[in-house]
Amino acid sequence: MVPATTPPTPRATYLSDKETGATVLYEASLNQLFATRGLGKSIVTNALLKCLIGGKDFLRLKSAGGLNVLLVDAELPPIQLQERLKEFGDMGQLKILSPYLMPDPKAFPNLSQAEGQQRFTERIAGLDAQVIIFDDYLRHADPLLSVRYQRS
Repeated sequence: MVPATTPPTPRATYLSDKETGATVLYEASLNQLFATRGLGKSIVTNALLKCLIGGKDFLRLKSAGGLNVLLVDAELPPIQLQERLKEFGDMGQLKILSPYLMPDPKAFPNLSQAEGQQRFTERIAGLDAQVIIFDDYLRHADPLLSVRYQRS
């Protein structure tokens, strides 16, 4: 006799294709946007933030919006980061974590180590983020690799 199981609860759709209705970003999914330096990944990220927070459309993508988003940015100095994010207006649903906004930027956790991952998890625990975006993940995950990558 096979035990009865309940079907899994469907995951929420955070971002979908306007034309086909296909899901692009699910709740509890891991997605990556990858390209070489200087091709506009951060600009695309900001457009996706607008979709996820405000329900704006971007290219063929749409979102109902209203999501709480955590942007973990290790790339932009504070002035550039603030300028880029001014376009979001009310920042209530967007939280930013950046070494440049910390009293000691070197205290930012190294996510390539278990201890750093634990510190990061503890730091974001109360933020209620539904979506976490790492802008320049390489720098978060392995600072030494990031330096080598920038030189190439």
